[in-house]
Amino acid sequence: MNESLPKMFLWHKAGSESSLNLTSTLNVKELQRINNPDRIFLWGLGSSVSDTRLQHFLDEVEEDPQVVISQIISKPRPQDVQFINEELKTIRVWNSATEILTGENFPFPEGSQVVSTAFSKKGEPITRSYHYALVCKSDTPINTPLSERPVNELLLDPAKIKNFDSEKPTNGSMTLFAVAQGKPNKKPISDKLHRVHLKLRLVEPYLVKLGSPQLLKQVRISNQTGQYPV
Repeated sequence: MNESLPKMFLWHKAGSESSLNLTSTLNVKELQRINNPDRIFLWGLGSSVSDTRLQHFLDEVEEDPQVVISQIISKPRPQDVQFINEELKTIRVWNSATEILTGENFPFPEGSQVVSTAFSKKGEPITRSYHYALVCKSDTPINTPLSERPVNELLLDPAKIKNFDSEKPTNGSMTLFAVAQGKPNKKPISDKLHRVHLKLRLVEPYLVKLGSPQLLKQVRISNQTGQYPV
């Protein structure tokens, strides 16, 4: 991993969801990445980023836009722990996509699939008919084990990061546009540091809105393609 943060970036805090913890998610996305000739894949998001903010970010970023992914610090939700323990095997698979900036249909990249949890925080079935995903690219593997990573890998200090468009300190948002303030790994201010698991390039159309969800029960993911059978 490159040992520096971009000046401006999209910060996403990933957790446990859809039967997979973050390590498993990286393994799945690596399979989807290598099954795409251009090494492009989709990374699902539970919440949206507005088209206005996305365009503002793209207009201002000085180099290739990137997303920085760290692991959420809070404990997994009870229903996500159930997923991980394979006590509950119901997921939602998303089958269509439209570009956030243009509203045009977007064909899924070859090899990609996005799934999400089927239950709310209260354990109730989710009926929402849309989801979101980032369009990502990486020319190198994204699932390098932590034990094989550099000892000086990046830690994000929330106190040194501000919202891109408001210049205010970051809050509890799972996904936000951010501006790095000062050097990472140097004199942390906050006691809640976020380990950077990977940095990915964002490629056109950058963000898509997903639709046509399909409910799947009692399914297992393929260890060849990183996809669930639909």
